[in-house]
Amino acid sequence: MERLPFLGCRSLKTSADTGLLLDESNLGEPVLVGHSLGGWIALRYAATRDRCRGLVCLDGPTALDYSAMGVQPDHPGFVPDPGDVATDLEALRCPALVTLCGGASPVEAEWMVPFRLDLRDHITRSLGSARVEWRPTGHVMVLSHPKQTAGLVTRFVRDEVS
Repeated sequence: MERLPFLGCRSLKTSADTGLLLDESNLGEPVLVGHSLGGWIALRYAATRDRCRGLVCLDGPTALDYSAMGVQPDHPGFVPDPGDVATDLEALRCPALVTLCGGASPVEAEWMVPFRLDLRDHITRSLGSARVEWRPTGHVMVLSHPKQTAGLVTRFVRDEVS
């Protein structure tokens, strides 16, 4: 099966579209949960709006510096405008949980962990309202460990989101 890239996907536009959807839905102050690119978009939305009660990023964002990861335009996860993760994190005004996956195999971990360590260190040093949790899974933890992922989100909302 051929994997297609996110054609025309722009994180700023998608975050704005998320805002329009939430405004039209009259959901009040949502708790946003995003995986992978959805985590980047949820982070951007929460960083630029006051009406987010909580944020859960499931292995996305995955690095402070997206360009350092070497993701090329032909990669299915390529995003041409990933945003400034550090600035977005520092602008958060809601509790946040950022999960980082350590890889499902040693080969995967060798590539994944170094980028995530920088992100973890930044969050740990700079953000009192955000928590980082490592998961011993590959990037698709939502699919490979659905019950554990649902439990993680449920506990965060119950224990840390007022």
